[in-house]
This record gives sequence, structure tokens and C-alpha cells, in this order.
Amino acid sequence: MEECSPPAPPAQGKTDLMGQYRTEIYETDQKAVQAPVELNDSFNDLVGYLSQNAKTDLLKVRAILCWLSKQNFVLAREKEQDESTPKGFLNLIARKEKSLSQLFDILCRKVGVPCVVLSGYNKGCGGIQPKSPTVNNSWLAVYVEKQWGVVEPMLALRAIKVERPRCLKIETTGKAIHER
Repeated sequence: MEECSPPAPPAQGKTDLMGQYRTEIYETDQKAVQAPVELNDSFNDLVGYLSQNAKTDLLKVRAILCWLSKQNFVLAREKEQDESTPKGFLNLIARKEKSLSQLFDILCRKVGVPCVVLSGYNKGCGGIQPKSPTVNNSWLAVYVEKQWGVVEPMLALRAIKVERPRCLKIETTGKAIHER
């Protein structure tokens, strides 16, 4: 594993980093979102599939996020609750016994991407300040392209633009309030 530099603001912004890999990002995204569901039975099989063609740590992180974006956390409430498999871990997330950040951390480490879990406050959608002074969220600092970058998995999943079903949230009055 590559030796990491001390934490510091990134030298390159996300747009610049991603721009270097346009073609590879598209291919990585498509492969990740088409991962067979059977891969959820083994972390080794899943990370092998996701990192197979990802030539850089940036592409590995992108593959993990794209795979996560296609998981249905609401429907994941099956009987299996074994955190030693992706399927079991997804079930534990659905039951709010584990977090998306914890799964992202495990997957990054298994593909060899250095990462550190950071705890802090969740401002929610639109930058709304938390009502409680209690630390209630976690992010990850990942080391890619010789620099540290911060990833909040839930926000990253909202930002990923891969083909997925459109969702419409309906208010109790019957009016659409949010489309994704």
C-alpha cells in the first residue's frame, strides 16, 4: 500500500480529478451498477468485481459508491444479519444497526484504499443546522491521487448520476415535493 501524506486540503478539486478519467468513470459506473446480486454473499467476490478494471484508487472509490447507489436499503430487511457479508451488512443498515459510512469504510479497506473515519454533525439537506449538539454522523477521508479527500457516503450517493429509477416523494396533501 502507498504511503500517505499527512492530512491537508486537496491540491486538486473533485472536478479536476474526475475530469482526468471521464471514459474510465463511465465504464466503472456501468460495471458497478450491473454487479450481480450474488456478489452480495461475499465481500471478497464483491470487491474483486468492483476493483477488477479500476486502475486507480479514485476509480475504486467511484465503483464502491456506484454499487452502493444501486442498493435498496429499504427492501434489504431480510433475515440475514451477519456483518461478514455485504447482504448481511445491508440488512443491518436497513435496521439502523450499522451505518453506510461503516460499510463504505470496510469496502475501501478491502480494495486497498487508505481511509479514516471522521465523526461530526449531520447538517441534513440544504445545510440545515442540527438541533442537537450530539455528534450524529460520520464521514471518511480517503487517500486517492496522492491527496486526502472527504466523502460523506449518503451525500455522495445523492450526487452520483448513474441511471436509476426516478423516485417521487408525495406530501400528505398529494402534492409532489421532491423528485430524484
